[in-house]
Amino acid sequence: MSDDRGQIALGIAGNSGQAVASIVEASLVSLHFSGLKVLDKLSFAIRPGETYGIVGPNGAGKTSLLNCLSGTYRCSEGQIRIFGQLASKMRPHEIIELGVGRTFQNVGAFRDMKALDIVMLGRHALMRYGTAAYALGVPLMNGHEREHREKAMEALAFVGLTSIADRRLSELPYGVGKLVDLARTLAGEPALLLLDEPTPGLSQKEREATQMLLARIRDERRVAQILVEHNMKLATDLCNRLLVLSGGVKLAEGAPKVVLSNAEVVRAFLGGGSAALH
Repeated sequence: MSDDRGQIALGIAGNSGQAVASIVEASLVSLHFSGLKVLDKLSFAIRPGETYGIVGPNGAGKTSLLNCLSGTYRCSEGQIRIFGQLASKMRPHEIIELGVGRTFQNVGAFRDMKALDIVMLGRHALMRYGTAAYALGVPLMNGHEREHREKAMEALAFVGLTSIADRRLSELPYGVGKLVDLARTLAGEPALLLLDEPTPGLSQKEREATQMLLARIRDERRVAQILVEHNMKLATDLCNRLLVLSGGVKLAEGAPKVVLSNAEVVRAFLGGGSAALH
């Protein structure tokens, strides 16, 4: 991780050089599509070095909120600041350049690529000549290509996948493909990681291994995380705090055990039961 991004991840300084108490600040964020209100006046702040979970029933607006944070959607109202910068009007590549990485639910778009090439895509914001030059085979000057390949291999090593660097994604099990995508984001040296449902479709063993990796990324690399996840046990075990959404509205926010004992949250998930929250 570069010095600037390392300072941001630790909450020491934003791009202005001033200390930042919150690395993400959302203020009265709303999102509308053709008159349909998807998110309604959401406000929250994310602290350096924490895993912040976004949970809720299907259709609650979780991925839509993640899309606003990553620049895929522009919020209709309100503001989002990331590392002190006004990000709510930025394009996705500009948010990446702030030090934000994102995983995806579906990695099928990469199925014909080799694992190492997929991970190299995560380096594009750091490449002097860009991924287009790399993809076309244009040689990078002064050893830059070698440096980026080494960083990509380090990311694969972190997730335990150096042995499949030259395998195509279509040849790999689904769970391994998800780890390749995680390695892609790590190769970009993010200070903030947006995780869009990293465990659905994984076996119990794979879920446990992914949870351990995410904890290591946060604790060893000091990378803050925003996690959208349906697995409530994983969210409770991994997250420092949870934001619970229902119909695009904030129901509760706070420590997982406190939030998930909230009667309104229980009703939103189960209509009064509690088993699915554990």
